[in-house]
Amino acid sequence: MPRTALLVAHLFVVSLGVWVDPLQTDLDVVVITESAADAPPLGRNLVFTSAGDHSILLDNWVGWNRNYDLFVVYYGTDPDLLAQYRQHCRWVVQGQGSKAQNFHKHLFQENRDIFNASDYIMSLDDDIVFSDGVDGINTMFETMRKYRLKQAMPALTKNERTYGSLWAIEVFDPTPGLVLKYSSNVEHNSVVASREAWVKTMSIYDPVIVGFGMPHLSVCANGQDDEHSYAVIHKVRAENPPVHSTGEREGEEIEGWFDRKDKYYAYVDRIGCNRSYPIESYDSVFEIDTDATQLAK
Repeated sequence: MPRTALLVAHLFVVSLGVWVDPLQTDLDVVVITESAADAPPLGRNLVFTSAGDHSILLDNWVGWNRNYDLFVVYYGTDPDLLAQYRQHCRWVVQGQGSKAQNFHKHLFQENRDIFNASDYIMSLDDDIVFSDGVDGINTMFETMRKYRLKQAMPALTKNERTYGSLWAIEVFDPTPGLVLKYSSNVEHNSVVASREAWVKTMSIYDPVIVGFGMPHLSVCANGQDDEHSYAVIHKVRAENPPVHSTGEREGEEIEGWFDRKDKYYAYVDRIGCNRSYPIESYDSVFEIDTDATQLAK
């Protein structure tokens, strides 16, 4: 029996295997067919997040022109917000745990078909704000393909929360025409990686790791020999904003949060990874370059 979905007062019809957000289209009637429900993510691009009750995703990551779909693990307690996530996001499940733990369990293990249908997957903290919203996220995926990157992140702007804590390589550089700077590593608060890179990372990941150390674990899994595999994309600017208005850090409610460093160190020591790897910038690429081989030193 074909699957159908009634979202709010909008009934959808999609005959070409494309999922449509009812509130981001002018169509009054859309029918979700069996093929559409099982279709791969838009553009074979997936944005993953573990979202609570203070996420900015509905305001910043949702739009009619996106070239990706959203997979959300909701750990909050607001049924109205959960309903909104289900309206606007392709896949929504409920669960507890950190973003890394939920990625491993709910996407990599329990929804491997969705994972396998995604060429590139971006894993975002639920409060990352892109200066250009959906266009910025679209550009991240486009740049990954153009330069055949394994992993990348947007450049981040400093604020009172992140000042002094950002890696030097990830701070936004306003040099005109700068597209990206190749790097030896990228942060995992806003990482996008190829499916192959994620498979290697998840193959050595253990849920004992709450989140601390994920960039270095990923380098251990994927290697650091090629100076053109990782990049900070300065064409896209994002911000890790100050703690939300409640003053709470939701991560502190996660089991293992307060000894996360010790658990990470113990685990990587046991499996033979370094605790950390070099964090360096390499070549820069500018808009005037015609391909990834034309580099500005």
